[in-house]
Amino acid sequence: FARSADVAISIQHGINPTIATTNVEIIDVSIGGNTYKIWNWLHHLNETRLLLDRNNNFDYVWMMDGDMKLRTLNWISFWQTMHLLRPKIAIPSIIASRPPKRSWMGVSTHPILRHRNDVRILAAETAIIEVGTPILRASTWLGFRNLILEHHPKLVDAIRDGGEYWLDAAWCHFAKSNLTGMQPHPTVDVTNVVTTLDDTASRLPFAIDPADESSAYPYRDLSCVVLYQTPMVHGNMKTLERNEGWTRSMDRVADYVKDTFGLALEGTKAYGVLTTTSPSYVGA
Repeated sequence: FARSADVAISIQHGINPTIATTNVEIIDVSIGGNTYKIWNWLHHLNETRLLLDRNNNFDYVWMMDGDMKLRTLNWISFWQTMHLLRPKIAIPSIIASRPPKRSWMGVSTHPILRHRNDVRILAAETAIIEVGTPILRASTWLGFRNLILEHHPKLVDAIRDGGEYWLDAAWCHFAKSNLTGMQPHPTVDVTNVVTTLDDTASRLPFAIDPADESSAYPYRDLSCVVLYQTPMVHGNMKTLERNEGWTRSMDRVADYVKDTFGLALEGTKAYGVLTTTSPSYVGA
């Protein structure tokens, strides 16, 4: 999605025609006068675009901010891990493009989503996947989208005005329990897992052996997964225009989502952490 005609032209010029890809469609969202990303996801990423026909549907849809540096991603290793785990929603861990003034700047306010240097820690199932670069199964996205559009008009109005707070927890709740009941509360601290690994490294029963794909079967189809060993750099260009109306819309979405869906969020903990016997599997 391009916020202006100039951005659309820049994107078009940046596409390498020698790369064997499917057709790239650029949507100039400035034409409709609303450049807020969640609103455009709802408006444009529908069944018509994602469910082409019985034999040619998209498996995943990746919503990526323009300042995410895709070239920094270990592409092959990322998709190896995605194929291994097949999560409903996922995100690569995020690294700041420059040393941040504060620990969360340019990465995430939620420590559970930040990159882990310990190569034995492959991934974690979390209660949140932020809106900067989420990748969702097409079916998961369409289910979440249709639920909002068909049953929550007040939420749609707030999203149209730029609100997005807590949607990143709401779609994880949808993926885990269809937005019914209180969101399960994560309990596992990744820091403690690292300590356990250090204390028992010689005898730890690692959860996944990449040499045996069947060892990952019990951990497939998880709701929201952060992939630690295939990080991506965030440029943090700060192009979003923030004003009083935008702030009010953010609060409207947050209040509605928390009150309606009963979300419980712990930004430092996971439902479970997946480790691997072969760190080289995910590359460097």
